[in-house]
Amino acid sequence: MLISLLVIAITTTGCRPYQKTPLAGRLTILSEPTDGADIFINKRKQAFKTNAWFNLKPGFYKIALVKEDKIGEAVVTVKAGRSSRLTTLPASSGREKLGQPVENYFIFF
Repeated sequence: MLISLLVIAITTTGCRPYQKTPLAGRLTILSEPTDGADIFINKRKQAFKTNAWFNLKPGFYKIALVKEDKIGEAVVTVKAGRSSRLTTLPASSGREKLGQPVENYFIFF
């Protein structure tokens, strides 16, 4: 009896409940034309310019794209295991939000 209690105590010491790590989601940021705008994610400048992609934890992100005197901002949702795409378009393009399978967001410069 004492030995079995000792074995249980040794094997459970320091054990934590299993926590599943959430899958990352992918955010692709594109610009048309592909001039290379600076990318800010939650006010942090990224090392890459458009066109670029990022694997991010699920959640809401404020994206800012800066090119010369133009600034475009959007809030995007990143979902686990899903892809989202943010595209800059000329203001005169008139394109609408597209559907499946990728969640699309647009910034019009």
